[in-house]
This record gives sequence, C-alpha cells and structure tokens, in this order.
Amino acid sequence: MAGINNKINSFFKLIVTKVIFNSPVRLTRSGWGKVMRNMIGSLFVVDVRKLLSEQTLEGKEFTKIVSAVRIGRAWRYTEQSRHSEADEIIQEVLTGDNKIILDVGASDGQASVELINKLKNRLKIYYLTDICFDVDIMVKKNKFYFFYPDSKKCFMVISNRFTFYRDPGSFLNPLKIFSMFALCQKYDEKKTRRINLLNPDIVKLSEDNNKIRIIEWDLFDKWEEHSPDLIKVANVLNRAYFKKKDIKKGLNNFMRILKEGGFLLLHDNKHESKWSLFEKKNSVLYLRKNRNGGSEIEKLVYESGDR
Repeated sequence: MAGINNKINSFFKLIVTKVIFNSPVRLTRSGWGKVMRNMIGSLFVVDVRKLLSEQTLEGKEFTKIVSAVRIGRAWRYTEQSRHSEADEIIQEVLTGDNKIILDVGASDGQASVELINKLKNRLKIYYLTDICFDVDIMVKKNKFYFFYPDSKKCFMVISNRFTFYRDPGSFLNPLKIFSMFALCQKYDEKKTRRINLLNPDIVKLSEDNNKIRIIEWDLFDKWEEHSPDLIKVANVLNRAYFKKKDIKKGLNNFMRILKEGGFLLLHDNKHESKWSLFEKKNSVLYLRKNRNGGSEIEKLVYESGDR
C-alpha cells in the first residue's frame, strides 16, 4: 500500500513540475486579491516590474524579485545560504591556494557571495557565470516586454495580471498559444531600457575583489578562460530544464573544461539537499562522495565521456 501511495505522490509531483513549474503563463501576484493568492498560490510569481523602481533594492529583496525571471526553461531563483552544504564540501576538498572556481548558472549571484567570502585568500579566480546578466525592457500599453540584448527576441511579458514566458518546450501545452501571442512584439531600441540582473551584494563585492570575473556563458558553449580546479553546478543542469541528451552534452563539456585532478560538484536542493562530488583522474570523472542519494543526474555522468 505504501508503495502505491509513493507512486501516486511521485505522479502528482511530476504533474506539478510539468504543468505549473514549466507553464508559459503565470499569474502576476500584485494584480490579484489575497483570497485568490491563498487558493492557488503556486501559480503566482512576484511582479518583476519592481526591478524598475527608482528605490534602491536590498540584496534579499532583489533576489526575491529576480526569482520570477525565467530565461529559456531556467528560473533565476536563488537565495542567500541556499548552497551552504555545497559550500562546505568545496571548502573541505579545495585545499591550497590560487584555486580557480567556475560557478555555473549563478543566477543573480547572491548565493555565491558567502562562498567567496569564506574562501578569501585561497582563490585565484572565481568565475561567476550565467547565460544572461543584462536584459532590455520596453513598456507599451501598460505591458513590460523583456528582450535579450543580443538577439532582440522577447522572452517575457508582464501585465497587471499575467506574466508570459517564452517556452522552448512542447507545442502541445495549450497555454503556449497565449504566450506566443503575447511575445509577438518587435524590439524598438529607442523605447528600451537596459537593466542588470546581478544582485547589488555581488556587484559591490566584485568591485572590491578583482578575483571575481562575471561572464555571460552558456554551459554548452566552448570555455575560453582558465581551466578551473572546481566546477560548481547548482540547480541548473536538471531534468526539469533539459532533456537527457542535453544534460549529457553539458557534462561532457564540464569534463573537457575541468583540470586534471579537479572536482565537479552537482548540487540539487529544490526539496532536500542532494549532491554528488566527482574528481577527474586520467580524463575520467570518478565519484568521491554524495549525499541523500546524490544529484538526480549523478548516473548520467557515467554515461558521459569516455568511460
């Protein structure tokens, strides 16, 4: 009986992930009443338009707002001390000085601040990366259109009641029709304003610490900087965002990038903290240790590379 209940719970969790978490249409929290928010709270997202406020946002408030930004299928959700367990492991295995860390999918950088401060003199370079740190915003008829600066493609629209996302997933989702229609807006350079999605805390820290390098980088692209001693991948390379073949492609890329003798840390903590630590020896990744069964993509590491 318990086994059946577990299967039912897993099924409903999958439905929530597919239908709500990856939905191309969500409700803008500020446009609805308290009763509605209490009834279907999981459908709501924070009003990202607050980023345009003239009032200076503090680190935690900034992170809360940025969490509603979705670029591709990856949410910018993070928070201070979210990776505390992963950070402890990094401090344990990363002995010596002049170490290079590659932080993949760092979101607004808030979760990286604590680790950088703890490592201090051990660091040579800390690469803080994500696919996009700057976005262009255009306001038209009380709607806020978010564009990629390079491609000029609209990826998010916010109205008083709805937030629409560009969903690269299945066309079978009926809500995708509404999001595609909402996103059909041409880029007008004269009407756009560029904003930065980096948390004020990491911006200030990077101004005082020249070891921090902030780089826009897609984890599937070639890495042209120094090879890292450790690659930290937290809550980004997972099955909710990517297909199996894409995850394996990303893992192969990390294998090529990582120094011989270096470490790859895969960390998931959407529900509970799970992580897997691999060490590169003779161009092969070997599991050193894990927690709570390891990362959800731990087994895919064994299917990647020359094993």
